[in-house]
Amino acid sequence: MNTAAWLALIAAALYMWPYVLIIIKRAVFAARLAAVCRKKRFGLYWRTPVSLFSPMRGRFWDAAVETGDTVYSIKLFTSPGKRLRYDFNGPTRYLVTEHLTRYGVSSIVMNRIPKDTQYLPRVDFRSGLPSARLKAVAQCALFVPAPAVIGSSRGSIIATLDSGDDVRDEAGGFRVYRGGDFLDMLSHL
Repeated sequence: MNTAAWLALIAAALYMWPYVLIIIKRAVFAARLAAVCRKKRFGLYWRTPVSLFSPMRGRFWDAAVETGDTVYSIKLFTSPGKRLRYDFNGPTRYLVTEHLTRYGVSSIVMNRIPKDTQYLPRVDFRSGLPSARLKAVAQCALFVPAPAVIGSSRGSIIATLDSGDDVRDEAGGFRVYRGGDFLDMLSHL
């Protein structure tokens, strides 16, 4: 191969690397989730065999964890970069911004560079869910891998969301979790 072909191959590999990391991180998360569910004797259900790698724009839940009294219906979200910030404006709209820092400390100087507004379809957290009629359903948006900041914006009010905080509007909503925090919450049930 000539030099141009090698450069094209290297450029393609560098472009694909963040997406390869997403697949690896989600696979590791799925193994850890299965281990926690097995240890605690919770039921773990995937909607389809490829739900672990489904796009965020899907209309249905991706995974479900059935505990003694609650079914956690999970929609997976992905952040392709660690420096991104996701600001939810209700459960069907969010803004992705670049979370840049100077001097390595985000509290000193933070520039927010708008990327684009994303629209989600209303997620059906109950359709085909095991035991949905018998138990309470907790609707969860789970970030694996997680962005730098998950926030909520209503007009000019911007707030940072912690794991377990709600994103709601008049028609419903969900709780936001980072992958590791969700596993910690499950292991302490």
